Amino acid sequence: MSKNKQNILIVFFDKYKLLIAFILLVIFQIWIASGRLYIYHFVDEDHHIVNAYMMTQGKSIYQDLSSNHQPLPFIFSYFLQKFLPINNLLNLIKFHHLFILMYGIGWYFILVRKFKYKAIAFGFLFEAIKYLFFGNLFLAETFAVYPLVYLGFLFFHNNLKINFDNIFDKFIFSVSFILIAFNLAPLWPLLFFIVLYLLIKIFIIDLKIYRTISKNSYAQSFALGTIGVFISFLISGLAEWNFGDQEIITIIWFTLGLNLANYFIDNEGNEQGESV
Repeated sequence: MSKNKQNILIVFFDKYKLLIAFILLVIFQIWIASGRLYIYHFVDEDHHIVNAYMMTQGKSIYQDLSSNHQPLPFIFSYFLQKFLPINNLLNLIKFHHLFILMYGIGWYFILVRKFKYKAIAFGFLFEAIKYLFFGNLFLAETFAVYPLVYLGFLFFHNNLKINFDNIFDKFIFSVSFILIAFNLAPLWPLLFFIVLYLLIKIFIIDLKIYRTISKNSYAQSFALGTIGVFISFLISGLAEWNFGDQEIITIIWFTLGLNLANYFIDNEGNEQGESV
């Protein structure tokens, strides 16, 4: 190869090296995803797709369909099922996962445009490990991770000072917050303290009932047992998220409710009974 051609190649790669890196990232992303389009083994994804199907049949989420999830996964799935030629289960899974793939490529374009090689490095790392954490599935967390990365890079890119180069950056900044809010509802710090208060309050109520209820009665024995159940619930919760398990948390609500019922029955007719 002549020296002139070598110089042309050097100039070409130097000028388009970021574009080449982005193309390589997309190729890497597609290569990994191509053999995993039909992976389908997580209940939240079922929940989103099935409820979205019911929406195509005229049902309304949160009114006709019960869910504790944020709305955007249902909305995205609804439009996919409404307007794409999905005629079997395999196509249903494939189109949802292809949507996630295209969603990721779009966000990598935005990230690389703004943060260049930092975004490239993140992309290769995330694509290599995301399948270990269900990052390819049709989940709220999947939709929120790219906007979160965008905001994280934005905050730390200029030492916690946000600088917008143009109106497009302002638009993406706003969209990122919207996507996070309507996927994860970023109230977790507040919700953490609310749940902590709730747990403490439940324990105080159970303990107060045990101390104030008639001695040597069935109700007092039940109150003591309720305290034991609640403490066991908290201890086992150190290793497993019991508070989000419907079967487990139902036991807590049931024992708390029965404990309160025993307390009010025991104090029936006693106007001096303390309030819990």
